[in-house]
Amino acid sequence: MMSYSFNEKDAEITANINYINPDVAPVRPEIPLPRGLGEEVQNNQKKPYAVSVPQRIRDGRLHGQQKMCLERDGFELLTNVSMPIIRNNPRKRYYAARSVFGKLAMKLVEERYPGSGAFASHFFPPIYRSADTSGQGKGLADHKSSKAPHAMAHNDYGFGYEEYLRRSPNPMNFRDPKKCREFSNNLAHADRFITLQFWIPYQPHGTVIENDALAMCKTDSIKLSDLVTRPILSYGGEKLDPGYTILQAKPSSMHKWYYFPNMISGKEGLVFCGYDSSWKHNLKPCFHSSIHLEEKEGGRPRESLECRVMVFCKSCPIESPPRSRL
Repeated sequence: MMSYSFNEKDAEITANINYINPDVAPVRPEIPLPRGLGEEVQNNQKKPYAVSVPQRIRDGRLHGQQKMCLERDGFELLTNVSMPIIRNNPRKRYYAARSVFGKLAMKLVEERYPGSGAFASHFFPPIYRSADTSGQGKGLADHKSSKAPHAMAHNDYGFGYEEYLRRSPNPMNFRDPKKCREFSNNLAHADRFITLQFWIPYQPHGTVIENDALAMCKTDSIKLSDLVTRPILSYGGEKLDPGYTILQAKPSSMHKWYYFPNMISGKEGLVFCGYDSSWKHNLKPCFHSSIHLEEKEGGRPRESLECRVMVFCKSCPIESPPRSRL
């Protein structure tokens, strides 16, 4: 099995991070943005929705002597994590991913959030992404159903996610009434829920991510004023009830970005916290974005798999004031 080999050139790089344009973003994060991407009209002038800002991005493996930690930094590197590469069979891939990451999510919550009282989980359908723009489908046979890497700083869940879930009669768009009742029952009995997001290279085992790696922003470098609420009307072809939002980011020189170069398929992965209902007491969003490096073009297109797991907990931390930076 391959192991990570240090390359001094990768220890700290400069890469463009796409942020929301401050001239387009509302002043207050609770104000929704206009619908749609592209250009928005303000004062009779067209302004780009996104701005590309060069940022220093450090190798997360070399962060002093202290490893990145899920509950402190918002993300961390996983080792010895693997699942089979399953082609042209989304259903089989779903169950294979659930057997790995469903159990791992419960284990991580119990270990990293002591006293949380995790009692059940919900596994979301995995998302396959490919940077292959040729349309040749070099990776999975169901390449046409893949999504491109998301190259914009964002957090997949907004401030009101808990209220959205508790208000909507079927927030997950379950087709099976039994599954809908089970989810609603778990949510009703949960004092807290935590959504962990797993990201792994999903290409032949032993190969590495050569480009379009996932960059992560440390939660303690994010201010409340950096956040912008964005309403989302649909995701993955599924219509969402009104009120679903994500968080996007305005540029800041204070953001501390990290990545893990040459991540090895079949061995390494990332986990980060997408949402914790206790954020109402201590907000900790985790911005993330794909980064593309021109000097590494021409290599194998990135293939990755994202898996999200919501863990239901019986206890909620004692209310405390927000962090000073927020």
